[in-house]
Amino acid sequence: MLLYCRPFEEEIMKRLKALPRPTKGLSAVLIGNDPASSSFLKQKERVAHDLGIKFSILRIDEGEPEAHIQGKIGALATDASIGGIILQLPVPALYSRSALIRAIPKEKDIDALREDSSVLPPAVEALKEVLVFLRYDLSSGRVIVVGKGFLVGAPITSWLLKEGAEVIAMDKESFNPALLSTGDLIISGTGVAGLIRGEHIRAGATCIDFGYGRNNGKLSGDFDAETVAPKARYLTPVPGGMGPLLVLELFKNFFTLTQGK
Repeated sequence: MLLYCRPFEEEIMKRLKALPRPTKGLSAVLIGNDPASSSFLKQKERVAHDLGIKFSILRIDEGEPEAHIQGKIGALATDASIGGIILQLPVPALYSRSALIRAIPKEKDIDALREDSSVLPPAVEALKEVLVFLRYDLSSGRVIVVGKGFLVGAPITSWLLKEGAEVIAMDKESFNPALLSTGDLIISGTGVAGLIRGEHIRAGATCIDFGYGRNNGKLSGDFDAETVAPKARYLTPVPGGMGPLLVLELFKNFFTLTQGK
């Protein structure tokens, strides 16, 4: 059964529009010209416009010295008119991701990239939204997380363990279909289109797809929808699933961190 996330998105947007509009702006930092990163920022810009939030993009050429970039992020950090900073990931390999993240103060880290963040990562919030709707009990069975990425797999695995779930995490390099078939809840975010097929999962499994990629020129998630959907209890599709929900959870964090400011 395909579980489209549009109703969750509409509900979050309704809740956010009912809140006082933040007076502070939101600024994104984009290093280089990666097309996927530019596309994601356009999505965020559209949501900001719908919510009446001032949104700006600081575009930085790849090759600019890292110290200069840290200085530019530092200027945003001390700008009283800016309430949140997005460091669009991934950053080019020649830069230290962790050093650039440290330049973002805790109170403006709406992506929850810092270890001491006071909000949850958007991927975790998006997952929680779906699990609450499904009334899914994390103690009811094994959870498999495929992908150990910084934005999805790693924070979700960490949160699940804190919630007391039985979790097995694997990466695309250590992908193990036999182990995958023991999962009652499968969450994937590798970006390898069609990695997980129907024969890899247990009948009745709940499948949450954070992945995106191209399969024969067509946008596809980590799960091969054609073979997985008939076998799964639920499958979030791509497109129409977790991607837009992630963006709204980011804005929810922005509202949380700017409330009363």
